[in-house]
Amino acid sequence: MAYGELTLGIVTPSYNQGAFIERTIHSVLSQGIKNLDYWVIDGASTDNTLALLSQYQEKGVKFISEADKGQGQAVNKGITRLNTDIIGWINADDIYLPNALKKVVDYFSTHPYCDILFSNSYYIDEKNRVLNTYRTGKWTSEALKKRCTISQPTVFFRKSLWQRVGPLNEALRYCLDYEYWIRTAKNGIKPVFLKDFLAATRLHIETKTATGGVSSRLEAMDMLSKQYGSLHPLWYFAYARSCLLDKSKIVRAMPLLYLAMQEVTKKEGKIKGLTRLFSLGLLSLIGELFSRTLHAIRDNYRQYNRVL
Repeated sequence: MAYGELTLGIVTPSYNQGAFIERTIHSVLSQGIKNLDYWVIDGASTDNTLALLSQYQEKGVKFISEADKGQGQAVNKGITRLNTDIIGWINADDIYLPNALKKVVDYFSTHPYCDILFSNSYYIDEKNRVLNTYRTGKWTSEALKKRCTISQPTVFFRKSLWQRVGPLNEALRYCLDYEYWIRTAKNGIKPVFLKDFLAATRLHIETKTATGGVSSRLEAMDMLSKQYGSLHPLWYFAYARSCLLDKSKIVRAMPLLYLAMQEVTKKEGKIKGLTRLFSLGLLSLIGELFSRTLHAIRDNYRQYNRVL
């Protein structure tokens, strides 16, 4: 089919990602979308990012570079510049997979009642080697209480949804996308899940995922408390685990486990609640041990059979 029926806008927030941003740009431009409006919103990078961006201006990449308050403000600034039917944003170290944008435009063109969609995705390393698949789950308000199950670069939505739900919360540093998925679900919007793999999220030592640690858990827990009025007990375990992994904050772990006990027993009674809490803790421990075992196997015997 012809892909000129709908226009597509992409925003890339950027700050000192010169090592990866060219691969991100290539993954966007190589898609062959004619009616594409692509903006990179840079936060006054001091590395080679601006030199790279200048090289792509003639190929249709628009950009601004100025100090900002973070990723949320950068994405919001970019989206306000778009006058397209469909919108997506991708971070400066992630990539779209081949034909991903054509699949997105095709789906929205043939499904006029779809307001937002998401898909499967991969985790990749610095050399674009596949590490794992993202653990995608249901996009419902209830499911999002437990964990973020949505891979951000696979999300695309109509401009009308953005006008309805509003912009990203610029006060958030780590979970701004997670909070947006919750607001979307609370607005009664039903996202469509595509089984395709549309994008890949890069894991490297400087990502917020890698460096956030306890701070990212705290921000997410505060956000979830405001959105739902309470926290799922698993979040107390997640925070306690982060504290245990960070020796400087290990003293914080026990109070959080106590809060988890209070939360569960208050709702389900002491015996049933403590039984459930013990089960959750045991499952969390088994999950952690299983995860560490898999990582050890991967680190010792990893064979990269696929490079994106």
